[in-house]
Parts: sequence; C-alpha cells; structure tokens
Amino acid sequence: IIIKLNTGDRFWCQYAYQMAHEFCHVLCRFKNGSQTNLWFEESLCEMASMFALKSMAKTWKTNPPYSNWKSYSSAIEDYLEEIVLKNKLPEGVSVADYYKKNAETLAKDPVNRPINGKIATALLSSFETNPEHWASIHYINNGKAKEELTFQEYMKNWLDESPKKHHIFIHSIARKLGISL
Repeated sequence: IIIKLNTGDRFWCQYAYQMAHEFCHVLCRFKNGSQTNLWFEESLCEMASMFALKSMAKTWKTNPPYSNWKSYSSAIEDYLEEIVLKNKLPEGVSVADYYKKNAETLAKDPVNRPINGKIATALLSSFETNPEHWASIHYINNGKAKEELTFQEYMKNWLDESPKKHHIFIHSIARKLGISL
C-alpha cells in the first residue's frame, strides 16, 4: 500500500494529520462503488486524524519518540485545538440535525471538508471513550454495493458485517446521526 501525502515544507502536524486520515481509509478497506455514503468514511477519517493528534500530544508529553521532541507536544495540542474550534457544531445544533440539514450536499460532495470536520468533531468523543471500537471500521465497506444505498441501509450493512461486540457501538453512532437501525 502506498500512501501519498499532500503538504509542503515542514508542517509536521499536517503530515501526521494526513497520514492518519489516509491510513483510516486503508483500515476502512475502501472499495469502488457508489459514493453516496463516502462522506461518512471521509468524516471517520477526519476524526481519525484528530484522534491521532490528540494521542500524539498526550504521549509526547512524557514519552516522545526522541527526547528533544517533548516540547513539541504543545504545538500538536495547539494545532488540534484550532481544528476542533473551527469544526464545532453551531450552539444548540445536534449532529443528527446537522447531518439531516446537510445530507443532500454530502451525498453529492462526499469530500466537503467543512461538513466532514463538523461531523467528525461531534463523533470524536464516542471513539475516545470506546477506542476498542476503532476495529469496527474495518467492516464499514464489506459488501459495499455498486448501487446506491440510503444512509440507513449503509449503516445497517456496517452493523450486519461487523462482529457482535461492535453492535451496541454502531447503534450508538447511528442514533447520534438520527438513524434508527
């Protein structure tokens, strides 16, 4: 697998962010087919980037890869804080309402970074609280059809393809997005 990154100069946080994003696509086992629900994978991969940066910042405070990189943990935190602040949902808006409002746009433009980022930020705490369920994304594209599926059908497919140990978690993600499985 070759992963190509698109950043310039020495923007190390961007490299880490992009690497985590692209590696998430590998974990999702991206398949060709309908792209109607690709926005969800894109949002998960944006979230994976945030998750990775947060983990790096925390780890590097006490155990950096090189001792002289310890102080860089605060730069990673600052970079992540900027991303999270930029991607907060509007006050009083749930992720379900936000998705409902933007569903049509996402189906047509799955790589809409401003919308993907807001959904990613809203779902991040679910994966932080339950990191063992990152393994569930491995099943998200299993059985992916060439024909278009509704988002509810796509989520149901993820549920059906995943081991039982991930079912409650997948249900909780669907509920957050206003989807009943």
